[in-house]
Amino acid sequence: MILGVGTGWIREELEAVGVAWTERGRFLDEGIRVLRHLWSQEGPISFSGRYTNFREMLFEPKPARRGGPPIWVGGMTDPSLRRVARMADGWLPWAVSADELGEGAEKIRAMSGGRKITLACFSPADIGSKSIEGYVGTLGERHHVITGSPDQVVHTIEDFRKSGLEHLACPFVMSACSRMKPRICC
Repeated sequence: MILGVGTGWIREELEAVGVAWTERGRFLDEGIRVLRHLWSQEGPISFSGRYTNFREMLFEPKPARRGGPPIWVGGMTDPSLRRVARMADGWLPWAVSADELGEGAEKIRAMSGGRKITLACFSPADIGSKSIEGYVGTLGERHHVITGSPDQVVHTIEDFRKSGLEHLACPFVMSACSRMKPRICC
């Protein structure tokens, strides 16, 4: 199991659950600290933070993996990359290019003090002669799509791997996905 987290990027969603837009990064940082504290401490546990407070609480059962599951943080902003470098086990950006992944990974490595950080990516793929190359999100942000012929998609995935990618979650938009299976097993 892997826990993927991020600050969120739609103001109304955060406000609907009582998190101020300007506080979302600090709120997430504390949430990660709370989880790691709960997963690693025995007996009655206490925590005092800005957003979370509890005293003498029992938290059982503990996760099967000592210290809890790996935490992968999403996002491409500088604060997100600093969060990955400082407190995450992995980085999971959404719909970036291989170059963007490589650039972000360089920034993370420079800030992480040599700590091992898993590089992953979630990127949609559209295969075929009429495939889309990207799309614009609801807030005007541009998202990359792995696209092209099956051979071009394999080449793009190889470019991701050269950028340091270790895991790729890639929903394919194609009715004949089975034709790609032998080509993407790397």
